[in-house]
Amino acid sequence: EETTDDAIAAISLLRSTPKIDPSRVLLIGHSLGAYLAPRIAAEVPGQLAGIAMLETASSTLPQLILMQTEYLASLQGNLTEQEQQQIDTLKQQVALAESPDLSLSTPASELPMGVPASYWLDLRTYDPLATAASLDIPMFFTQGGRDYQVPPSELQPWETALAGKSNVTFKVYPTLDHLPFAGTGQSTPAEYNVPSHVAAQVVSDLATWVLGH
Repeated sequence: EETTDDAIAAISLLRSTPKIDPSRVLLIGHSLGAYLAPRIAAEVPGQLAGIAMLETASSTLPQLILMQTEYLASLQGNLTEQEQQQIDTLKQQVALAESPDLSLSTPASELPMGVPASYWLDLRTYDPLATAASLDIPMFFTQGGRDYQVPPSELQPWETALAGKSNVTFKVYPTLDHLPFAGTGQSTPAEYNVPSHVAAQVVSDLATWVLGH
């Protein structure tokens, strides 16, 4: 409901728009939108011309939240006792979100970010790697080398799951963060506040891929 339904509605609208070739509609997703792009492609009526996934995770969302939190905590150096307790609490919440004991009656306060159990239970039914592997459409991936929200290590499982497919393209950009903006040094949330543009090379590579399909 958060992401998938809106995208499917948008695709339907495009396909019914005059001067739009319904067989040449592609989907581009970033971050959570990229994570769900294979699900959208699998659920939309008819076949998309391709999907592009910019900065997409392969780990589960609870695990990704934990990775991000631990990274941000590491930027501060030594943790206070309170900060360590917060991380320990998050670990317990993540474990519960991925536990067989999770049910609709589990209080949201016991789960990551206070998000209801229904959300985590829904995501459990979705395997992005397997779903992408089942699709026979072109796919395009980008990965920033300085992305702390979706670390570069998240790309390898996608490469493994889609090995052997000739219509999949992977692009890695060493200097880019999650947005993807160019920068140097360790990526931090502060750099998101600096006005910038999506890296020109990403725009160019994405445009070339789109025009090729």
